[in-house]
Amino acid sequence: MTEEKDQVRVVIERRYDETIAGIVNTLQLVIVALALAFIVRTFFVEAFRIPTGSMAETLSGAHYHIRCDMCGFKYDLGHDSNIKPNAECPNCKRQDPDVAQMNPSNGDRIFVMKSIYQFMAPKRWDVVVFRNPLDPSENYIKRLIGKPFEKLELIGGDVYVDRVIQRKPRHVQDELWVQIYDSEYRPYIGYGGSLDEDGADGAFVWEVPFGNDENSEWQSDPTGSYGFKVDGEPGDIHTLVFDSSDGEKFRSFYAYNNSSRYSTAPWCSDFKIEFFADIPDDEVTRIGAVLGKYGRSYRGSVDGSGLMQIERFERGRFEELGRLKLSAAMHGKVQIKFANVDHLLIFEVDDQKLVFDLGKNPEAAGVRFSVLDPDADDEDDMIEVVPSISIVAMGKVGLSNISIFRDIHYIDGTKARRGKPFEIGEDEFFVCGDNSMDSFDSRLWESPGKGHNGKTYRKGIVPRDYLVGKAFFLYWGDAFKPFENALPLIPNFSQAKRIYGGVRATN
Repeated sequence: MTEEKDQVRVVIERRYDETIAGIVNTLQLVIVALALAFIVRTFFVEAFRIPTGSMAETLSGAHYHIRCDMCGFKYDLGHDSNIKPNAECPNCKRQDPDVAQMNPSNGDRIFVMKSIYQFMAPKRWDVVVFRNPLDPSENYIKRLIGKPFEKLELIGGDVYVDRVIQRKPRHVQDELWVQIYDSEYRPYIGYGGSLDEDGADGAFVWEVPFGNDENSEWQSDPTGSYGFKVDGEPGDIHTLVFDSSDGEKFRSFYAYNNSSRYSTAPWCSDFKIEFFADIPDDEVTRIGAVLGKYGRSYRGSVDGSGLMQIERFERGRFEELGRLKLSAAMHGKVQIKFANVDHLLIFEVDDQKLVFDLGKNPEAAGVRFSVLDPDADDEDDMIEVVPSISIVAMGKVGLSNISIFRDIHYIDGTKARRGKPFEIGEDEFFVCGDNSMDSFDSRLWESPGKGHNGKTYRKGIVPRDYLVGKAFFLYWGDAFKPFENALPLIPNFSQAKRIYGGVRATN
């Protein structure tokens, strides 16, 4: 009997020991996991939430999702742009209703590689998280545009170092284009009309933002396959001009910001237009686009034989700058793109690309200002030359899917202005927000940075010690709600994206 009790006791003790061991092992795993998470968060990767709209439209703070009541164009309005936001559609200029009563979406959530800059130098165009020099208890996020020992200038919205333009890497440039027109979104009242003035929306008037140049015969085609079409004779050039008589579409505004500030924003300089052209097989034709910048006009075009050309209008006529022959004649539906960005002319026909470099100094792209006073040496005494955009064609052509984009435009602040370069010292960096119109950054900081034990840093710089890390991935943006009045808990994977920064190659 005693022997049986001893056996039972041994079994119970073993089970007890195994249970305790399992709990201890689980606790050890939890502790190890927490320790690893702490190490990763401290030294490798940390999640951050974007609080404001200073990096819009690359990264958004709290914002409202808006679909224009008139043309259906989707855009975002920053929650921090105004207490009572006044939304204006960037596509058709419709003043949408006050959205202050809407529930805003939360700011984007991103992953940041921490400590990376202890092993490699920061690169221009990196999106960096850093401690705010004016209040080191806060984290800021901006784009790095100036590095140690550089003489930095912001001229015409572009970045120059030692009077040489700093071109954006391809992926960064693709991220920074801002769409200002899309022909696929048209007011429901019909193409080219206006609302019934007796209706509730009688004050709103919308017209097709394109018009014929002299002796041109483009026709709008709202019910057909094309946005516009022309049936011209061979040899006759027909020009379709993008109209922005109010100038706002050519200014450095964002729909994300309060629309009341649009008219005060400076003119942009770099634009891109893209569209599809449908060309009959038996038609001898030429199709392309013209971009005007700083008083000069540049044309990218392709003819029916497949000859691509980039030309500049000089002394009353177009002079060729570059050419490329397509592998086959051009017929059917082709995609045309033409951009003037960072002093590069880029003309594309489907997957073929022709590029011409205008030069890297500030004067290479043309004359930016018209001088009111011959003795003026300050931008305040000058007026900017308004840009222009048009589509040109010979023969019979149909156009569809017309889109126009503008480049990011860094607005002048108190530092790094034209003719007044900002000299960056050792272990110093200059940062700007992508939403330059609504970003408090190096251009505007007028107080010394705060350091430990009474140390101060120069106005306008981020010291190397304050760099937290590099933003590299947006993992949570615009989550869905499972039902009305619920928290947004369902991930929107379509919003996840890589955050592009600089490359090692020099300009």
